[in-house]
Amino acid sequence: MKRNLFLTVVAIATVLASPPILCASSFPQIVGFELGDDLSVGTPFSNLDSRVHNFAEEPRSGTLNPAAIQQSGIDTETTGVIPVRTDVTPLIGNELTLDTSLGWKSNQVEVNVTNLQKLFARNGTFDTGFPGQNSDPGGAVTYYPLGWDADSRNKIPGEQVMRASYFSTSPSYVRVEVEGNDEGDSKYKFESESDVYWFQDVSHAPSETNFLFSCKFLYGNGPIGTTHRSDFEVRVEVDDGSNTEVIWQLDPTTLSSRDVWQSLSDTPVDLTGFASSFEIRLVLEILQGNTFDASFPDFDGDEDNAQFIRFDFDDVSLISETPPNIEDTGLSVTLPTAGSTPITGVSGTGRVLVNHSYWDVSPVPFSLTSSAAVSFEYEARFVNVLRFLDSTYSSNVSEIGVHYSVEAGASPILSFYGYVPEHSRYVGFTMEVHYPDAYENATVFNPLSVDVTSQVTITPGLIVIKDPLTDVVGSWKFSFDAPNYLESIDSQRFN
Repeated sequence: MKRNLFLTVVAIATVLASPPILCASSFPQIVGFELGDDLSVGTPFSNLDSRVHNFAEEPRSGTLNPAAIQQSGIDTETTGVIPVRTDVTPLIGNELTLDTSLGWKSNQVEVNVTNLQKLFARNGTFDTGFPGQNSDPGGAVTYYPLGWDADSRNKIPGEQVMRASYFSTSPSYVRVEVEGNDEGDSKYKFESESDVYWFQDVSHAPSETNFLFSCKFLYGNGPIGTTHRSDFEVRVEVDDGSNTEVIWQLDPTTLSSRDVWQSLSDTPVDLTGFASSFEIRLVLEILQGNTFDASFPDFDGDEDNAQFIRFDFDDVSLISETPPNIEDTGLSVTLPTAGSTPITGVSGTGRVLVNHSYWDVSPVPFSLTSSAAVSFEYEARFVNVLRFLDSTYSSNVSEIGVHYSVEAGASPILSFYGYVPEHSRYVGFTMEVHYPDAYENATVFNPLSVDVTSQVTITPGLIVIKDPLTDVVGSWKFSFDAPNYLESIDSQRFN
């Protein structure tokens, strides 16, 4: 008579996150008895049969889920150092690029600002406006660079002509000019108490009293020599209605040549006691009436030098002697999805790091704005760049996964690859390989098949490889051992 029986099977197994399962159903006769054994009631307990069976089967191989790989570095590609000014271009735009074809993205942008200056004379480079010539200007002129106007006094209107002109050619500049009255025989009369000037209203805080003035200038036509010394002058002055301060003045007859751009370097200006609003003026004035005779040597045989006095200005700058704190100018950078971020710093120098989850498109536009008219230089770049990729079971980057091979009673052998691309624009290049903790005995080979295991950092579930090791471009190989799921079964039979 046969009865039901209890079968106890003790399995020695190790649970592994992803390696292949070798289960009992894969093998015949895995317990310590066969179906033909006599299991009749009354079989003595001493007849317990205990046997240990090791399995044997053909080797197996295949593909598992991929390991996760992260590569990162610091981007060295920048916009370069770019000089800008917000008086001419209130919204300064640019863009940064990522190599998105290889999956690169960034989570941080850096903007550095240097040489920040608050501009009290706006559009002093005369970059924008409406070019043309104004005769005997009286304010609200038709042709002007933005932010500027022109005025004049003419002692003999209808005879001599005062002109204020704006040229938008490269370089762009303004001109003050007087044409003398034609007296015949190549003689031209100029009358005193006559002047022509460009001007602009300037506002400043009471604490802003010390400034620096600079400009470029060109003497186009007029006498050079001693004959007409002190007959006329060019000057830059400021006037608040109660006070007038001459910043710079020149008698052009003392110059050595015409038609040559010259530079006036930073000249200190003390406006203590001036009102919070004043005019800055670029003036040509006839100081003493006289007649210019083209036959005189001062005119160098050119009748235009007797008929006209012409003087040009460019790059007119009036700045604070002490560079401002950047936050006082409201300077900020705006990036997609990150919004606007203030740039902070002191003495005209500042820096900002803008963090974001990821920018993963290219190009990434950005803009710089300020609440005050300023000039500065900036340089922008991505800082942290990174990409995520899956491991491949071969050196072919399209074959995603982890390769395994296994035999019964032995540890599975696992291997996969991670590709390091050319990355000369990135420094501090690092590769992190994330894998299940149960993977054991890691071995790392660079693309030249050199074992570099001892030179990398290995912790459970993570391998970190840093430069200069990562300078070797190509497919890196990673090999592991892993415990088998089931190596043996201890079966016992009881009556």
